[in-house]
Amino acid sequence: MPYSKDFFAFQLSCAHALAKRFRRNVGDILYDYTTFSRSIALTPDRPFDQWNPVWQSYINGLGKAVNEAEWTHDFYLNHCVDDPLSTDEEFNGNMLFGSFYFVLRDNHIVRPHFIKLGDDTSPHSLIGKERMVESLENLKNMFQYVKDNVGGAKTVMGNTWLYNLDAYRRLYPPEYTAQMVENDSHAFQFLSLWGQFFDKNWQVKGLLANELLNRISALNSLENLRFCFPYQALMPQFHIQAFYDFYGIV
Repeated sequence: MPYSKDFFAFQLSCAHALAKRFRRNVGDILYDYTTFSRSIALTPDRPFDQWNPVWQSYINGLGKAVNEAEWTHDFYLNHCVDDPLSTDEEFNGNMLFGSFYFVLRDNHIVRPHFIKLGDDTSPHSLIGKERMVESLENLKNMFQYVKDNVGGAKTVMGNTWLYNLDAYRRLYPPEYTAQMVENDSHAFQFLSLWGQFFDKNWQVKGLLANELLNRISALNSLENLRFCFPYQALMPQFHIQAFYDFYGIV
């Protein structure tokens, strides 16, 4: 499902509030502190260069737009990457297992990812109790694939705000999420932090959104921006054998 207009409108409001408070160019704020540079596909390989012609075209058009949110949403729809479908076997070159896939880092670190499929019309979230069996089966298949095909895999490492939720943590071995550190790298371009403000249809969660805007209004330094976010992106890490044991993989 494509991002909603409100998905962009909310982040635009935050960007303007930050730009005004810290006397910064709103285009720089949008690039550094929102998901916009990742939401708009700049090239097939998606390099995130602020001087990319497509990004510059967006920024130039934004300055002339009567309605910034509408113009941004239209621009996004003309430059976005389609969501994967349930019939797809890959997403961005990575094997899909339902709504889950993994990226291998440094030849031994498995980074699990979760994505909404474009043709998923269920009223229930994939991490909800109604679909827990389905999610566990998809994850079992993913880690079975890792065991069979990625001989060097040793560690699993995550990075998302979702680990704040019991519903997401219960899909993984308890040892994995027993001790988690906050991501303090200020990675504001990612849904791993911004995703907390949107429901499964990319509509804004009003209470959380207002809390962020209120905190921004009292912010003293951009260096402390991440502490304005109600949930932090958490980074669990554990040996991969715990996953094989948890999913019953032999």
